[in-house]
Amino acid sequence: MLFGNAHPVALEIGPGGGEFVEGMAALYPEINFMAIEMKAYRVQKVARKVERAALTNVRLIWAEAGGVLTSFLSPASLDALYVNFPDPWSKRRHRRRRLVQQPFVDDVKSVLKPGGEFTFVTDVQNYAEEVIALLEANGFDNVFGPGVMIDRIEGYLPTVFETRWREEGRSIHSTRFRKR
Repeated sequence: MLFGNAHPVALEIGPGGGEFVEGMAALYPEINFMAIEMKAYRVQKVARKVERAALTNVRLIWAEAGGVLTSFLSPASLDALYVNFPDPWSKRRHRRRRLVQQPFVDDVKSVLKPGGEFTFVTDVQNYAEEVIALLEANGFDNVFGPGVMIDRIEGYLPTVFETRWREEGRSIHSTRFRKR
């Protein structure tokens, strides 16, 4: 067992500076948290924070998220998955590089338990709209209602990006889906 217990498991993709996964792990010691990050220096930074906070319920994975979900995780092994402010690849010709596309959604569907939740937060409205349409078309229920995104999820810890962008007056688009 990766954690040595049978607690629920949550995964954050792209933890950046680690404030979300560290904060969630401290608030919810009864949940095991994993984070996948492709940049080594960020993994090291998050690892130092986790070590300083003496958190035993966090594991870090140094890898690119695409494809690692189903190669690293067993089917129906996650209770929750978080994607906070992924690179929006705003230019139309670059949108094919966005993380949340059909192959990724297929992987999420595979690794989430029935009733498991996928949370997606961005400051790019059209990306949020695309994610909503894609997940609703793939067997996920929008927790907030069909087609709905909200500004802030109660009890959801903000990332550095969210805090900065709210201070700049940007809109935040939060979505949460439950696997049927």
